[in-house]
Amino acid sequence: MGLLSILLVGSGLFFADQEKGRFERKAASDILAQMVEGKGKVEVRVEPTLLGGLTGELHSATIRGSEFQLDEMPLFLEPERSKSGKIGELRLELKEFQLRKLRVSELKATIPGCRYDYGLAKSKSQIRVSQTGEGDGYVKLLEQDLADYLVAKYHEIKSCKVKLHGDTVWVEGYGEFLIVNSKFAVIGQVKIVDGTKLMLDNPSIYFDWVKADPLATQGLLKILNPIVDLERDLGLANAVTVEKVKMKDGVLTASGKTRIPTRPSDDSVSEVRK
Repeated sequence: MGLLSILLVGSGLFFADQEKGRFERKAASDILAQMVEGKGKVEVRVEPTLLGGLTGELHSATIRGSEFQLDEMPLFLEPERSKSGKIGELRLELKEFQLRKLRVSELKATIPGCRYDYGLAKSKSQIRVSQTGEGDGYVKLLEQDLADYLVAKYHEIKSCKVKLHGDTVWVEGYGEFLIVNSKFAVIGQVKIVDGTKLMLDNPSIYFDWVKADPLATQGLLKILNPIVDLERDLGLANAVTVEKVKMKDGVLTASGKTRIPTRPSDDSVSEVRK
C-alpha cells in the first residue's frame, strides 16, 4: 500500500460518514446543553478536507440554531487550547432566539481562518475554538422585539412601541420618570458609536405631544441611549463591529465585521441578570 493510500485510510477513521454523523450529533448536543434549560434546536455540520480525518482540517463547520435562550453566546474563543485543527470557514446561522433580554430575529456570520482543538474534538466531540479570523455578518432585530427589550431594560419605561422606516426610528410609549409620569415620543435616527452601540441621534422628543425642553430631552436620552449595547447588554464583547445599519419593513439590520468573541466576565453576566 502506497503512502497516499495509507493517508487516505487514516483520514477516514474520524471523518468517515458514520463517525462524522456521530460527531455532528454529539457536538450539537454539547452546544444545546449551554442553552437555558437545554431547550432549542441545534445542528452542526462539518465538511472535512481530503485528509481532514488525519490533520483535523475542515473546509467548513456550520452551526445552526433556533428557538433557544442564552445568557451568552454558545461559542467563545479559548486561546489557551490547542490549535491543532483548522477551519476554512466557520459559519454561524442562528434564528429566532433570545440573547439575555433581547429577542434576535437572525444572526449570521462567516468567519475564515479559525483554529480549534482537534484532540478534544476526537475524544469528546466538542468544538472549542482557539484562534479566530475576521469575517462578515449581520444581526436582524424586529420592531416589536426592540420595544419589548426597551421595556425590559429600563424600569422607567412601562409601555413602548417602536417603528422603523427608512433612516428614522420612532419610539412611543408611557414612562414614569423622576419628575413626571407621561406619554412620550422620540423621533430620530440611529447612530453607530464605537462599533458596538446603537444610539438615538438628532432626536425630536415630546411629552404628551408637547415638545420637550432641552433639559427634559437630555434626561430621556440619558435613559434610552444606547438603544442596544452589543458588549454590555448582550455580552458580545468583540464579536461584532457594526459598520452599517439599515431599517426596512420593520426590521433593523446591523452589519459589519465578525469574529468569535471572548467570554464575558462573570460580573458582566450577573449585572445584566439583575
